[in-house]
Formats: sequence, C-alpha cells, structure tokens
Amino acid sequence: MLRKATFVTASLAFLAAACGSAPKEEKPAPAISMSAADNLVPGQLARGAALQTEIRSAGHDCNKVVRTFQQGGHDGGDVWDAECEGGESYGILSKADGSTDVLECAAAERQTGTACWQKLAE
Repeated sequence: MLRKATFVTASLAFLAAACGSAPKEEKPAPAISMSAADNLVPGQLARGAALQTEIRSAGHDCNKVVRTFQQGGHDGGDVWDAECEGGESYGILSKADGSTDVLECAAAERQTGTACWQKLAE
C-alpha cells in the first residue's frame, strides 16, 4: 500500500512539473512562394484537369494531361501549354474577355511569337 502511494505521489509530482514547464517556442514554417505552391501535386492535378477540359471542349482528344507550363501573359490574358498522354501538345490562350483558344503548338507559336514550353518575352 505504501509502495502504491509513493508511486502515485511521484507520478503526480512528475505531471505537475511537466504541466508547469514553459512551452517550446517553435519557429514558424517557412513561407512558400506562389510559384512553388503551384508546383505541388494537388495544384498540378487540378491544373491538368482544367486544361484537359479546355482541350476536349475545343474538339481535341486528350485522355490525360501529363505536363503543363505557364508561358506567361499575352495581350491581357495568359498562355499555358499542355501535353496530353500520347504526345500531343497544345497552347491554351485565355483572353482578357474570358474566352479561350486551344491551338496546336505550331499555331500557338504563330499567334504568340514564342514556341510552346518557352517563356514569353516580357
């Protein structure tokens, strides 16, 4: 009985000391840039699915987007490149008025002046 009482007293003393200790100061997580956040897998999957929808709605076959690339801004909109499973690549040009053009890379290059998979000149 005395042994149990000693154990309980020691346990309570240990818990009381642990509760009274100062919390550890943890450093905040490092900030992540938006470009790095865009490279995270969930973002890539969502972007690929959105570009696949645009490609298919324009009448092209695309079972799965396997690579994407943001070329940059052009005429008030954005230009993205997407490669579909099987190797077909498209330039997706979103315009300032909200419309979208899906072009094969050669046609996209003629319109933007820059080949697919290269940054647009600023």
